[in-house]
Order: sequence, then structure tokens, then C-alpha cells
Amino acid sequence: MIAALSRFLKDERGWVLFEHGTVVVAPDPELRDLGGYARMKLETDASRRPGSAAGDFSVIRVEEAPGWVVASHDPDVFTFVPESDITDGAADITIGMAGRAAHEADARSLDVVHVHRPALSRAS
Repeated sequence: MIAALSRFLKDERGWVLFEHGTVVVAPDPELRDLGGYARMKLETDASRRPGSAAGDFSVIRVEEAPGWVVASHDPDVFTFVPESDITDGAADITIGMAGRAAHEADARSLDVVHVHRPALSRAS
């Protein structure tokens, strides 16, 4: 999944991948504690449910990495759902609900599996 995400996320921004596919992108390339920031964002997001204004989602097909981004109200928080996790021909609502379920699991466990540091910070 890390390789897939690296295909479409900008290298200039830091991002954190959680165990079930949720990604938090850092707004500031100089942010030092990416993991702590990402955990805080998911803890804040934990109470958001589909159907509420903040719990709505959109499903975006990603060709660079076969799968979908399930985006939420926050443009810096999304869940990547790999094509291999979804039955062929599934409706967007099915993909979206799978993404929301993964997001909620990540918000409960807060298990970081990868931290990507932006290219700008690597030189320092």
C-alpha cells in the first residue's frame, strides 16, 4: 500500500499511513511529529459518522494505484481502498462504506504503519 500511495501523493508533503488504510497528510512540511499530529487528527475525527455533515464521503477512482480514495470532510484525511479489497462492479456506496469502516478502525486503534517525511525535510 505504501508504494501505491507514493504514486499519487506529492513528495513535498509528509503523510502518515494507519493500519487499515487511512492517510493523514500534514499541512506543514516542517511538522516534526507527524505520527502524533496524525493520531490527534484521527482522534478528533472518531465521532464523525456517515450521514452527518462531517461524516459524508466521496469516492474517487485512482488509476495510478489501482483502488479508490474515500475522501471525507477534511481534505488532508482520506482512506485508500485497494482494488483487491473490493468485488468487481461494486457501487460507490459499497466502496465508501468500506473506506469509512477502515477509517473508524484506524481511529480506534491509532496504529501507524508508515510515516513519509517530505523531500524538503530529508536534506536537513
